Amino acid sequence: MNNMIQAVEERWDVNALRYDERHQVNTTVEDRKAWMEALAEHIGPDKDIVVMDVGAGTGFITIMAAELGYSCKAVDISNGMLDVSRKHAEKKGLDIEYIKSNVETIPCEAGSVDVIVNRHVMWTLLNPAEACKEWFRVLKNGGKLLCIVTIGPMGESSNHYSQDIEDQLPLKGADENKLINTLIEAGFSNVEAIKLDKIRNMSEDKSWYIIKGVKGVTTPALLERIENRWNVNAGRYNDNHGKNENLEQWTTEIKMLLGDDLTKNVIDVGTGTGFVSLIEATIGYQTTGLDLSVGMLDYAKQDAEARNLKINFIKSSVEAIPFTDESFDIVTNKSLMWTLTEPLKAVAEWHRLLVPGGKLFCFVHIKDGPVHSSHYEQDIEDSLPLKGAPVSGFIDVIKAAGFSHVEGIPLMNLPPMHGTEATESNCWYVFKGEKKRHQTNRPASK
Repeated sequence: MNNMIQAVEERWDVNALRYDERHQVNTTVEDRKAWMEALAEHIGPDKDIVVMDVGAGTGFITIMAAELGYSCKAVDISNGMLDVSRKHAEKKGLDIEYIKSNVETIPCEAGSVDVIVNRHVMWTLLNPAEACKEWFRVLKNGGKLLCIVTIGPMGESSNHYSQDIEDQLPLKGADENKLINTLIEAGFSNVEAIKLDKIRNMSEDKSWYIIKGVKGVTTPALLERIENRWNVNAGRYNDNHGKNENLEQWTTEIKMLLGDDLTKNVIDVGTGTGFVSLIEATIGYQTTGLDLSVGMLDYAKQDAEARNLKINFIKSSVEAIPFTDESFDIVTNKSLMWTLTEPLKAVAEWHRLLVPGGKLFCFVHIKDGPVHSSHYEQDIEDSLPLKGAPVSGFIDVIKAAGFSHVEGIPLMNLPPMHGTEATESNCWYVFKGEKKRHQTNRPASK
């Protein structure tokens, strides 16, 4: 890998002037105006922020962002590219901080940048997952990542490197879904692909997009708003919940998935009024139900007492659970994943709770098309990465949290929401994952 990184650096050092000249020739006055307008719109009106251009090259984006009035940092692996950009900045009287660095290990403090932008960089990355995690680290809470990409077929004419390097570029030719999932796996929220209709592309079969993500943060104030919402609506939720559910079939499915060992310690996170935790306790598992809302838990406790069930109910957020590592054999949840503001953080917490070999079961209703249901105020709804996500979105987050043997299985025997006919695009899924077992050190052979 180090040899490849060195080869990439040398390639751009050698070709910096040629690369810059091509961009200068092919960018018209109209093009530049359109780019400036797009940057101003998506970076935002606040000029008292720090913008970092990663993989900045000869400064195509950096220079325009600085001209718009933002405080800019330019990061690139190639001194040759950065030198060209410096000359452009000096000519225009712009003050830009230049940082010679691999974009996967940026020498900046965590939470020090408001916006990170890059252009034509994603597909050139040898390790995009690590790069995106590094950008997530450098961004402030609430900060934005703007990855400007072209989406469309890529032939050999687009090659920048030797074939051995080209063959190891995970995002070369990636579609918007793969790019979106890359950001989600790194922890970004509210990820979306925004088409830049006004930006001209030299290839007629390609279009420019911004793949945008936000570094979300579950603050105490946000948790309080979510908790209050469920406290206020607990009674209505309890009256309606299960109206179209087949309790007997759910019990059958849960028992089949969780297994016959009733000594297993199970925790149902985001248990609400206890639909799943009550089923688990009825089957006979050692059950804990956890939820942020006291109002929801009160209904769950009442139902458990009426059925003479012993369930340990705990008030807690699902991202910071007050149990030690490896406290449970099984973690479950239902209709929770899409409501999470920081799903990767939550799933990583569930991973921590499990013993090696422990299992995760997330029950999610999948439906193609727009998701019209809303539980929260619009600003919270806009920060739910998995709202309306496809099957692959849930699988990617669970894998990113460290689980193995991850799969999504349609539960065709369960009637979908609103009592319609079950199809693979409109049914309940269970997303399964397993915490890897500790490896045992075997004695060396004599």
